[in-house]
Amino acid sequence: MRSTTEKYFAQYQAEYKTYTPKGEHVVQNNETLKSISDNYGVSVDTIKKRNALPTESLMQGQYLQIYSNPLYPFYTNQEASYDKAYDVIKYAYTLRGFTYVFGEYDPMIGMDCSGFIYWAMKEQGISLKRGSAADYHSLLPKISDPKAGDFVFFRDTDLSQEITHVGIYLGDGRFIHTTRNTGVHISDLTSSYFTQKFESFGQVQVNMD
Repeated sequence: MRSTTEKYFAQYQAEYKTYTPKGEHVVQNNETLKSISDNYGVSVDTIKKRNALPTESLMQGQYLQIYSNPLYPFYTNQEASYDKAYDVIKYAYTLRGFTYVFGEYDPMIGMDCSGFIYWAMKEQGISLKRGSAADYHSLLPKISDPKAGDFVFFRDTDLSQEITHVGIYLGDGRFIHTTRNTGVHISDLTSSYFTQKFESFGQVQVNMD
């Protein structure tokens, strides 16, 4: 479910490309991979690979990278943290704009920050126990030099002193996450807000259940 009705959403359109830019397609109701493939002249297998789609099922509102160069290439020149890190990131990119719902992990309902990570990794076949940002923080070794796909943690984002937020590190100081106001989007770690709230990076383990 895309968060497209809030007043603040318009301000993110230019920065995060929440419209249809060149090279991406936003899935419409009743579209299939075959119909999209036919429209662009790009094979179904190629579209699946470029977006790390686990099946041919699509969700309305997903962003699909159609051509070879990703719109946000932050991760492409980064060392991957684990074998499927690039696939997790590619698939997470397709969920940009999906809404935030506390305690949930299904994109069609909404996802909180840890639910978003749980869903993206689960869909790539990675075993991950459903937990909170604090749970994941407690599981992972802390590192100072993250690779693409590692987790980035924040504290005190909801007026508590606990670990309250988590995202997936992309590289080049960027990470992808979901928040109440914006849904799934890409942010910059050097922004004043996230610099203040930053806690640590966590090195992702292949099996986190």
